[in-house]
Order: sequence, then C-alpha cells, then structure tokens
Amino acid sequence: MLLGVRGAFLCIDASTRRCEFITSVATSRYSRYSGCMDLTKKHCAPCEDGAEPLGEAESRKYAQEIDAAWQVAESGKKIRREFEFSDFKEAIAFVNRVAEVAEAEGHHPDLMIHYKKVIVELWTHSIGGLSENDFILAAKIDVA
Repeated sequence: MLLGVRGAFLCIDASTRRCEFITSVATSRYSRYSGCMDLTKKHCAPCEDGAEPLGEAESRKYAQEIDAAWQVAESGKKIRREFEFSDFKEAIAFVNRVAEVAEAEGHHPDLMIHYKKVIVELWTHSIGGLSENDFILAAKIDVA
C-alpha cells in the first residue's frame, strides 16, 4: 500500500508488515512490489469511446494506492474525500492548488466548499464511473 504524505510516501508491505517513508517509489526497494504503484508519476489520459468504468476489484486495487481518507461513494461510481482547514482562506488556497493540478491533468473534480471544509469528488463523467484517472488525480491532490 502506498500513502502520499506531502512529497513523501509511506509504503506498507502487507506480507511483512514493514513500513518505510520514501521519496520515490521508482528508486526504492519497494519498486518491485506490485502493491506500490506511484500514481503521482502517471498522467491522466483521455478515455476512449466505449471505455468501461473500473470494476469493483480494480477499484479496490487502486484505492489501496491512495490515502485511506478517500472513500468509495455512490455504489463504487465515485471516490470522495473531505479536507478540513483552519479558515476559509486556507480552504480556498487548497482549492486553487487542486485547480492547477486538475488543469494540468485535464481531469476535473467536483469541488464543494463549506467555509473551512472542502469536499472533493472524483469520477470520470464520460464513462459514468471510476477510471484510473480518478485515482491518479486523487494521489496528486494529496500532495498538492
């Protein structure tokens, strides 16, 4: 499992229960583990016509690669996370960072602002469910 923490990652090997903070999966000893996929190094790609949303098993696999605070919502069609900030200005600054990341990736989340709380929902509108792009953007939002 790989959890993003402000530019570093916590890689957890489920078989040995070893944990290690790393700055790059690619250069770490965990790069060989299939369970440590650095989604922040990937880029969102346009969905092809006729593409299907991820199935439940695939969604679970990708969910293990992002922060556990992301929750699967609406019967597996979206992922969602709430972020809490000290004040409104800090929340808006976060929204602006998310907007920059989303624009760079060409994949845009639904953002809801409630004073000092920001709710981010991700899903791929064109296919009506989750795609790898949603998990890539989630990972990048976590380090934004």
